[in-house]
Amino acid sequence: MLLTKRIGNAYDMLRKMFPGGVPSNVWIGSTICNQPEAQRDIWKLLQAKSVLGISKVFLSIEPMLGAIDLVHIQQAHSVLNAFTGVEVDELGDCGHCVGIDLVICGGESGQGARPMHPDWVRSLRDQCAAAGVAFHFKQWGEFFPVFDRDVEDPDWRDCARWQHERPKGRWHNLAGGTGFHGERVVYVDRVGVRKAGHLLDGVEYREIPA
Repeated sequence: MLLTKRIGNAYDMLRKMFPGGVPSNVWIGSTICNQPEAQRDIWKLLQAKSVLGISKVFLSIEPMLGAIDLVHIQQAHSVLNAFTGVEVDELGDCGHCVGIDLVICGGESGQGARPMHPDWVRSLRDQCAAAGVAFHFKQWGEFFPVFDRDVEDPDWRDCARWQHERPKGRWHNLAGGTGFHGERVVYVDRVGVRKAGHLLDGVEYREIPA
């Protein structure tokens, strides 16, 4: 598995590395952190897969810094589906499609780590499930969601205690902002990578392509 943050350079590099063709056991991946990067780089990865005959390509969405829609990748005057490699309005014939084979997702670690909203991860999981694409949730990173305000306290009666009991945490909304207000506000606590673990809603997702 070869991973790069500069997928635009991969085409020429792979031709030099493998003049006889990219072997079937070599998978190529691109690091994607947010929607703008998805729109900028995914088409380059799929183009390399198609032209060079790469058997498997994957996305490493780590650290995940925002919500990502892989079904609707805006490209100039078209909308690309990352799972199929074709424009959304052409999905009637997918026999020739070459799309993403694996999505790896993870949060950020380190001193300056930023939290990851659980709904971002759930959306990726659901997109992959609908497309039949392997989903691998690697880790939460430094922060772990410990309180879902909408689900656990819709009347906002018990929110203040989280800041008192878990002062290392912070409020985090769906747009990626901090603070108590916003859509789908959750409280994420800085517990460390090891303690945060890699379970999503109590389930382990460690899928790989066949």
